[in-house]
Formats: sequence, structure tokens, C-alpha cells
Amino acid sequence: MMNTDYFNEAFGGFNTQTDKDAAMKFCLNAVLMDRRFTDLQEIIPDKTALGGIAGEPNWIIERRNEGEIKGYEDWPEFAHFRAFVDPDSYTLVYPEFFCTKAIFEKFVISAIRAYCNRHPERSQEVESILENCTNNLTGKKRKQSNITQ
Repeated sequence: MMNTDYFNEAFGGFNTQTDKDAAMKFCLNAVLMDRRFTDLQEIIPDKTALGGIAGEPNWIIERRNEGEIKGYEDWPEFAHFRAFVDPDSYTLVYPEFFCTKAIFEKFVISAIRAYCNRHPERSQEVESILENCTNNLTGKKRKQSNITQ
């Protein structure tokens, strides 16, 4: 069962029936709960070699680098990230979500801030992830004390 207080804080809620971005919320929650901080940090920068992060129950966050077309023919032109949750594993009305890098980073920033509010002892572990986000609101290196604001 998912903690809805976390989803409210991080994303303004989580509704499996109406949220078009539910797949991204689900996947990011799984990444943080499994403490896969290194994977999350590696998938953000441009020209990364990491093509995706996957886990159970059958979810994935995929990344497409700028200019890549082969293998991504079914992706919308604007999309750099895709979240997918297998409908046979977890029922979402919208099991797939595509977004730009900027939108993905906003999801990551929101998720990490909510995560750190619940796990302040892990703030230093995730600080470098925020530094990789190009639209981290300030554009400057973030101090640990600012992570949970």
C-alpha cells in the first residue's frame, strides 16, 4: 500500500483513475523507496549511457538522449523520458507517460524534497541528484538545508 501523504506532498496527490502522470509518480516512488539514488543520478544528465531504470512490479523509466531516433520511433517527438507500469502488475488508467527533460526534473525535485522530509538522514545521499537537475529552481549548487524546503 502506498503512503498517500507522501504523494500529496510530492505531487499534489496520486489517483490511479485520473492522473495522466500516474506512471511517473509510481516509478519515481519505487526508485526512491528502493534507494536507487545512483541510477536516478545517472539517468538525468544529457548524453548519459544509462537508458533506463526498471523494477518490480514491472515498471520502467526510460530516457532518450537528444537526437536519438532509432528504437524510439513510437515516442512523441518532444519526449526525452517515458514512464511505464505494466497493467498486468499494477492497474493505472494511464500506464504510460512521456515528458520532456524539464518536466522529468520537476518530478524528481518534488519527489526528492518529499522523500527528504520523511528521511532527513538521507539528504546528503540525494543532494547530488538535485545538482544534476538543470532546472533546480536556483541554478546554483543547493545546500543540504535547502533540500527539504
